[in-house]
Amino acid sequence: MFSLRQIVAVLIACHSALALPSVTISSHGILGNSGHSGQTQVRFGVGEDRPQNSLYGLGLDGEGFLWNFAGPFTINRYAQDGRMMATFHLPKEMGTGPKSITVVDDRVIILANQQLWMLPIASASGAAPERIALDIKVEAISLSPVGRKLALIGDDRDLFVWDAHTGDVTHYLPLPLKYDGQVVRGDTILLLPDGGLLVDGQLRVDPDGGLTMIEGMPTRFTQWVNGSVYSYTWHMSIHRLQADGTPHPGVVYGGKSGAFLGRLHEDGEVDMPSGLVHLGGARYAVTSDIGVIHLLLWDPQKRFFTATRRIGAIYRESGLGVDRQGRVWWNTGYWDWSDGPAHTLRNTTYTTEADGWQLVFNSSDAMSGLSYRRNAPILLLGPVDFDRERFDAGVSRYSLPSHVTGAALLEQSGEETVAVVDAKGLGALLPINNIGGLRSAPRPFRLQLKIAAHSITSLAVTSDGSLFAADGDELIGLKREGDVFYETSRSDRWLGSGGDCFGAGIYIASDGQNLWVSDPVNQRIVLLEVLPDGNLSKLGVFSGDPMIGHLSEPRRIAASGGRAVVMDSGNQRLVKLQVHRMAED
Repeated sequence: MFSLRQIVAVLIACHSALALPSVTISSHGILGNSGHSGQTQVRFGVGEDRPQNSLYGLGLDGEGFLWNFAGPFTINRYAQDGRMMATFHLPKEMGTGPKSITVVDDRVIILANQQLWMLPIASASGAAPERIALDIKVEAISLSPVGRKLALIGDDRDLFVWDAHTGDVTHYLPLPLKYDGQVVRGDTILLLPDGGLLVDGQLRVDPDGGLTMIEGMPTRFTQWVNGSVYSYTWHMSIHRLQADGTPHPGVVYGGKSGAFLGRLHEDGEVDMPSGLVHLGGARYAVTSDIGVIHLLLWDPQKRFFTATRRIGAIYRESGLGVDRQGRVWWNTGYWDWSDGPAHTLRNTTYTTEADGWQLVFNSSDAMSGLSYRRNAPILLLGPVDFDRERFDAGVSRYSLPSHVTGAALLEQSGEETVAVVDAKGLGALLPINNIGGLRSAPRPFRLQLKIAAHSITSLAVTSDGSLFAADGDELIGLKREGDVFYETSRSDRWLGSGGDCFGAGIYIASDGQNLWVSDPVNQRIVLLEVLPDGNLSKLGVFSGDPMIGHLSEPRRIAASGGRAVVMDSGNQRLVKLQVHRMAED
């Protein structure tokens, strides 16, 4: 967030009258935020670290609203059409460790820091949950109630069934450390309608104390939902089974590993499911610990789920790209240009473990994206489809920047190269082939700047082959001589009417002809023409419109042709933009 002092300083120092634009820029809709704009816009917890695999469960109340974590200290209530209806901030005393959520009748139950907490479903936005007085240190709860009851695992490995309304507790026997030669970890618990318990997806505990080891459960993470046991594994795998472990029919969503390779679509945003609810009829909802919910539809003939709607927000400032077909690439996949705020990401297979990717599209519209997978660089390449992962892990043997902030496609003598740099201007040149893969070994290079780089955020190349870098509040023009890029210009403003200044932390992109500048301090997008003398001339400005409201801290931006998409960070969404030239209207 920028301070009021920073914003005021920029406005006082640089304000000038705006010249009439020669083009107009209009919004073409929202991607990635199911609440679109205004009061129902989805907001995840800001500045909340998201430890992996630490948030479990998904709640459905009697009015049809969904309850889910939106960060370790935030819970949101959603309408099934994607609108956020309320948000609740959890007290710090609930701790930074794992948390679970479920809904029992008219109350939300939360497990945090070995204690149970309660929030009435009728609570107004901002209400705080109340601690439940229970003389048990709780390690795990069942994620689906049976009536008003939940199963609990205590810190001493004792098992309980707790009535959320009366407070009555039924004590089962303590868990053995081993049974039938297998270790019993006691991580998860499931309550069955007959009063039996399923611990770790493998050990059945009867009310009378009988124990049975269940074979066939693929994982210890299980739920009882609408008459079946659902079990979750990596690669977005949801298994449906009977209570005795018999497949019913087995994998019903995801599962692009092992024997199910390529059978069902994998969903990178729910790479490890953490909660499932039945919405009624053939409709379900699933989530993972990142907080995004996907509504699912059960096909009784094919016997598997398909995703029909995405509920959530843009939760990370990942790489961003637009190809010539208008597909908007972000994080784990892409959206079509015609998609809306509730559409699920497409093609979400091979980037699920990649972080911080910076991508470009070559003359064949094939993607090259340098990213990091398990802290090692990889090159994502395309054209791509969801039946095959395409990446080159061999780039890890080369010396590459540890954190790439900008990338641009360069062309010289008919050959294409991807230039990548870090915040200080150190980088590498990656010669690529027509499918976006490496053509030869990367070569190190750096930007030869007259003033040391402060924090380069992005690179862009204009139609004449000039390279530009965004650094702080300045646009730096560079000229290539071999593998060296020399600074030729530096500007913190554009020409005309005194020239408005850029704010700190700008991002840039090129649509092949002009430069798009995303200015988070001034909360606007500026389209610039680069004049022959290197000066910048403003073509148009966009800060919002009645359809999408106002931008808030727009950051990373990508463009192609007359289209652009910007990461509207303060609003946790992507905004699609289009250029309309005055002569065409």
